[in-house]
Amino acid sequence: MIRNPSNLSFLERRPFSFPKFKQNDMDNFRWDIKSSVLCNSLWTSLEELAQCYDTTLSQILDKHAPVNTKILTVRPRVPWFSLDLKKRKITLRKLKKKMLKPRSQQDKDAYREVCNNYSMLLKNTKQRYYSDVIEEHGGDK
Repeated sequence: MIRNPSNLSFLERRPFSFPKFKQNDMDNFRWDIKSSVLCNSLWTSLEELAQCYDTTLSQILDKHAPVNTKILTVRPRVPWFSLDLKKRKITLRKLKKKMLKPRSQQDKDAYREVCNNYSMLLKNTKQRYYSDVIEEHGGDK
C-alpha cells in the first residue's frame, strides 16, 4: 500500500528535542569537566557552587551533546490494539533483527511462525472488535 503524504495532513505533528551525545567523544567530555572552573576552584558559598555547577555543565553539555529536533507524527490510538498485541509486535521485531544478522534457517523459521501468528491475532482482534461494535449498535438497521 502506497501512502500519500497529503492524506496524512489530519495527523498532528510535534517537535521532539533530544541531546545527541557522541559516544566516541567521552574522553574529551571528561577532560572538559576535569579542567573546568567547577573542579579547579574553591567555593566559599553554596550559592556560588550551585550557579557554577549549572552554567559550567550546561556549557559542556551544549558543546558535546547538541540538541537535535525531529518532527514526530502523533498517530491516534486504535481501540482494538491491546497490550498483548504490543508485546507480540516487540517480540516480532526482535526476531526480525535476529533473523537478518546471521541469516540462519532456524531464525528465519522462528520469525515466520511468529509473524504468521501475529498477523492472524491482529486480524482476529480487529474483526472481533468491529463485530462487537456493529452488534452493540444494532447491526444493519
